Amino acid sequence: MWVEPYNGGKLYRIRDMVNGKKVPIESGFPNKTTAENRLLRLKVEKMDGGLLATGADKKLLGVWVNEWWASHGKKVAHSTTRTEGGRIRKHIVSRIGHLPLKTFGPRDIREWLDQLMEPDDADYDPLGAKSILNIHGYLSMALDAAVAERLIRVNPCTVSDLPKWERAEPRFLTEGELARVIELTPAYWKPVVVFLAASGARISEALGLQWKNVDLLTGRITFATQLVDRDGTFVDAPLKTKYSRRTITVPPSVCQVLALLWSADRRDSDYVFRSQNGGPTRYAVVRRAWRNALEKTEFKGLGFHAFRHTLASQLIKRNKSLTSIQKRLGHSSIKVTSDLYGHLYPEVDESIAVAVEEILEGAHLAGIVEQATEEAERERSLQGQPWRPGAVPDSGDEREGSLPDRPWKPGEAGIRWGSDGESVGNSTLSSPDVPGIPGQRAKKNPSSSALSGV
Repeated sequence: MWVEPYNGGKLYRIRDMVNGKKVPIESGFPNKTTAENRLLRLKVEKMDGGLLATGADKKLLGVWVNEWWASHGKKVAHSTTRTEGGRIRKHIVSRIGHLPLKTFGPRDIREWLDQLMEPDDADYDPLGAKSILNIHGYLSMALDAAVAERLIRVNPCTVSDLPKWERAEPRFLTEGELARVIELTPAYWKPVVVFLAASGARISEALGLQWKNVDLLTGRITFATQLVDRDGTFVDAPLKTKYSRRTITVPPSVCQVLALLWSADRRDSDYVFRSQNGGPTRYAVVRRAWRNALEKTEFKGLGFHAFRHTLASQLIKRNKSLTSIQKRLGHSSIKVTSDLYGHLYPEVDESIAVAVEEILEGAHLAGIVEQATEEAERERSLQGQPWRPGAVPDSGDEREGSLPDRPWKPGEAGIRWGSDGESVGNSTLSSPDVPGIPGQRAKKNPSSSALSGV
């Protein structure tokens, strides 16, 4: 490498031979002394581990972080790009983005972390340890990429003194509290809450559930996609991880609640839980209704994730294995399940669906179905269409359908039960009937009034 003048001797630049050609390394120095000092630094850097990329010394931290996120953000979920991108711009680019990338070091990071915890600027609120760890993680990822691009030699985040954070204890509901929460839920949204409590599904998985993935005859539910709102457009997005794609079994009482939402004119692609205007359900809508219902109760602030925690704790209480719970909840590994619920666990291995029936016993789901079917019967009577709940369509004499007194076993769905509680054989379902609910007639064009008793 050498220094030479250019632009009529007014400026100086550093050049080097690369593959037999003279290549400019850096230029724009006002005098020869400045250029030679920079040349000396470049030679030292070369001996320390190779030259940095051209222009690295002029790159600002904020410029690089924005460039990195523009690429990295394409690899994550749309909702993550929107929320986390906002945090990155607010807490990294806006606060420390003016600092030179090349000289950004541990001291800058310590001062930045202090400001995140106790900001001097009134425009910023103090952040908790978990939020700080997340934001620091994004900065570290950006600086790792800067090292790979030869913009800096080392990532200063590797020596950061980070705040301690411990996961908050999950909220577990008792059977009585679960029944009370279901009771407090607005009638239209009761089926959603019942399903969350019985399945352990994430709210996005439940709202994205389509009828083609529901078998009311066997009680088997398959989670294949989740509903995501992308700038006002609903999209069936991939699940959180490949382990989230799973098939579970729910008991007949839950199938009967879901059957209230089924109609003969429905399509396989229709969502199970639809909004009151018949379209997909926006998460913000059901969340608002849920929060308003619990606002003045002891359950204020309760989130939908509490149903996952409650189901896991109640299954453990009933001696179900961590492996079966992991598969039902769709955790990526048994370690995730163990870290969350291992302290509650005595080891066994049995069927889960029967236990769910016991968990929901106090919620009186049969009463919910009875109220809704009575309302449907009244509507049909007004239309001159007599109808009896539980009537078996293919038999000469109609029997009253009811759930058996003894515990249900997986695989028994589709058995008809007489008024004396004894099995009277498998039902033959005709097309107007609700799949898997013997004798229950489907309703066309269901309205919110059909759920008014739910």
